Amino acid sequence: MYPRKLLDIRWRDLAFGTIYFFSPREVFGEKYKPCFSVRTGFDALLSTLNFPEQSEIIMPGMTIPSMLEIVRAHNLAPVGCDVSLESLLPSITDLENALTLKTKVIVITHMFGCRNDLKEIASWAKKHSLFLIEDSAQVFTGFDT
Repeated sequence: MYPRKLLDIRWRDLAFGTIYFFSPREVFGEKYKPCFSVRTGFDALLSTLNFPEQSEIIMPGMTIPSMLEIVRAHNLAPVGCDVSLESLLPSITDLENALTLKTKVIVITHMFGCRNDLKEIASWAKKHSLFLIEDSAQVFTGFDT
């Protein structure tokens, strides 16, 4: 059997996909923007927010190196934060210890297919006027969602 070497896609399918990709979406009252990857979205967000140089971003100790490279490329300072082995989330105490006047963002990474409840962390971030970014690249919640 030989492949046909033809794509089964029409121009209107490509046009719809392009328009859909560049249109903001709203889910559960939250606005989101589809991106090619978490890293491209993270880079675009940091470009848009345009924080002062050496502003700090609290990040989990378990993260991929390219996320740190993106932070540094924007002349921002990543600040490591330990995570609990049970929940893979930082405790409020650890976040408090990492917090300074230069802190602008907290990045929480959902690891190994799990999605964690961030209500406590979100409340803490709001109290300190910090952006909370969820890295959900590894999340799997089943085929029904």
